[in-house]
Amino acid sequence: MAQPTPLRAIRLKCLDCSNNQPLEVKNCTITDCPLYYYRLGKNPKRKGMGNPEAFKKYRESQAKNCGLADPDKPHDFKTKNERKEAQCVNSKTSKIYRYRY
Repeated sequence: MAQPTPLRAIRLKCLDCSNNQPLEVKNCTITDCPLYYYRLGKNPKRKGMGNPEAFKKYRESQAKNCGLADPDKPHDFKTKNERKEAQCVNSKTSKIYRYRY
């Protein structure tokens, strides 16, 4: 099995400490624990997902490669082309799959 990420390892440690009870991790009262702020598996100091302008530019370029004229347009799947576009954006092989909307 692959090594967990640091945040995932902290989350697993907190679950272990709370007898594998996620609600106990969420409601943890041990505020002097060095892992307290990371117990939910999130970094509280992280402000976002990098540069949003660069991501938007990249998403637009990927959408053009898939034949999508307007990447912000919601997919309603009325035509074959729209279905293809959604598959391109939502394909697990797409580099932006985890950022899909």
